[in-house]
Amino acid sequence: MKNIILLGGSNSVMVNGLQKGLREYANVTNLALGSSTNNQNLYELKREKNQEAIKNADLIVTESNINEIYNNADEKEALSLEIIFKNLQYLYATLYELKKPVCILILPLGVHRYVEIDNMHRFLANFFGLNIIDMQSYYEKSEIIQFGNKFGPHQLAIVNRYVGKEIAKNIDCLKASNKNLDVNLPEFKILTPQDMKRVGNFKTFNPKNSMYDEIVYRLESDNYLSFEGYEGYQIIGMHSWNLEINGEITKLNWAQTISHCASIHLKNKDKNIVKPTSKLNIFCEIQAEPIIDSSLIIKFNDENLENSEFYVNARPNTPNSVSLPYFDLISFFLCKVGNC
Repeated sequence: MKNIILLGGSNSVMVNGLQKGLREYANVTNLALGSSTNNQNLYELKREKNQEAIKNADLIVTESNINEIYNNADEKEALSLEIIFKNLQYLYATLYELKKPVCILILPLGVHRYVEIDNMHRFLANFFGLNIIDMQSYYEKSEIIQFGNKFGPHQLAIVNRYVGKEIAKNIDCLKASNKNLDVNLPEFKILTPQDMKRVGNFKTFNPKNSMYDEIVYRLESDNYLSFEGYEGYQIIGMHSWNLEINGEITKLNWAQTISHCASIHLKNKDKNIVKPTSKLNIFCEIQAEPIIDSSLIIKFNDENLENSEFYVNARPNTPNSVSLPYFDLISFFLCKVGNC
């Protein structure tokens, strides 16, 4: 059987959807994470633990447009089109450089700024010579876009399963790009607290389930991190997973999970960036994209500063919300400023 890497959001995580269809004809390494954008897809391509699977992949399937539509539309997060497009360029250039067949899946959702976001994917996929399955265009031409809209962010599983099955069954029809492009990508780095200067004592946990296996460092009021040795890099993303106080994965329902929040505080001599995440396994952008200098530290928001940016599935300061007395961090995603 052929080997497929799957990158995406919750439509790729759904058990009976896209991944199930792909598995009918291929071995699948699923690197998807719910409510995450193209930046998480790139992050997974750069993680050391994924390199062997990527090396052995016969095809990489990636989808993210629905999450970008929603994260841009959310009035609190309002993820900017500029950041979405910049990070898409990084992702598609990285996929091109792998010299492997790539399938870009544009899922159908005709709401908010979907035209601009879907066109970003189309433009870059064509520029780099990557394969596209454009379900949005098909739904529009077939005049069934309202059918797609009916299901919102989670498209009908049986449809996605059929699409996955057809992709895997016809894998040999999907070719690597034949373009000859001069690509100049920035240097990316994934930095875990283990790689950083740690001040104070840190509790560590190893949450794992059928899909995920991570190492979490707990930021509390008596510890902090610094980026000593990484000056000049820019922070473009963050991976967190706020656990229960005993380090276990939450068993709360969805509404409770996204309203149990903690904020991280990025602080240097010039600015304060404060961002909340919830008890979900979350990868999100740091929209301020601070440049690391010698004064930048990372701490739990024990001063209860107001949040300066948000994430679509973290809902602090709402009825029945709970403020956690800690922040559970996995890693930061960096790129070298001179090339960003």
